[in-house]
Amino acid sequence: MKIKGRGYITKKICRSIGAFRRKQFLDLVYKRKIQLSAYPLDRFVDIRFDILSISSKSDFAEQFFSILSFIVNVGLPPKWILVSDGSHSSVEVELIHEYFPFVEFLNWDEIPNRFPDFEQVYQDYVRESPMGKKIYILSNYLVGKNTLYTDSDILFYPKFRGFLDLLNSTNSLHYLPDNDWGTLDDDLNATSSREMFQLNGGFLLITPSIDWSKGLDYLRSRMGKYGYFSEQTACHVTFHNQDAQPFDPRIFLLITTDHFRFFNATNKRKAAIRHFVGPLRHKMWQYGWKWHLK
Repeated sequence: MKIKGRGYITKKICRSIGAFRRKQFLDLVYKRKIQLSAYPLDRFVDIRFDILSISSKSDFAEQFFSILSFIVNVGLPPKWILVSDGSHSSVEVELIHEYFPFVEFLNWDEIPNRFPDFEQVYQDYVRESPMGKKIYILSNYLVGKNTLYTDSDILFYPKFRGFLDLLNSTNSLHYLPDNDWGTLDDDLNATSSREMFQLNGGFLLITPSIDWSKGLDYLRSRMGKYGYFSEQTACHVTFHNQDAQPFDPRIFLLITTDHFRFFNATNKRKAAIRHFVGPLRHKMWQYGWKWHLK
């Protein structure tokens, strides 16, 4: 018998379970009861790229978990730059440094503007949306070596280790393809071919040769009227104008097949990462944090 609205009921239950287990995890973090000694961390993994994240107090649990999944399932990176929107408490900064001493913590306004001609664009966008801070950070953070940008709601799995050589040595920009069409501003959706992968702004490999001018020109063309996907569209324009390559979407996951289901569609043995985008954030927590660690 098919129950009307069963998918939404299922999602509501899964979200409640996820919220409960997320709170359990946060309690362990604040009480300093996450034991890294329980996991054999690889201190000699060959990682020659930097990692960059942008986060806020509201996603502290996800950011902490993302870093934890990396060091357990991949290894210890030499440097992870965590840029805060300024909302983190001193306790949260202290916890990050205590657990992850390789993390360099910055406030977003510590990053100087390298594109003064776009000062007004940045100011307008920052005033209108949190995504303004994100594009400011991405375009102005000075990349001296290959740098992997990762949103706070991304978890890493052991298969990611198989891509370290690529990330260490490639000269090409790479991006996570979005799983759906239409996640750019309407003007770009109207002129883009469905044969082209649309970029998801949550997971990007940025190389030192990146040129942000096309993306910033696009933002300026919006004349202060920014859409929900304007930041992602600016990244899409920037990357596709420089022949960026997509990460394999069968391994670098942005999936929604479990949106209204009880199961978690993440295949931990075959996945390198999964981006748990907003509507599916609860799937990050539904099975408990230990489920994701090898």
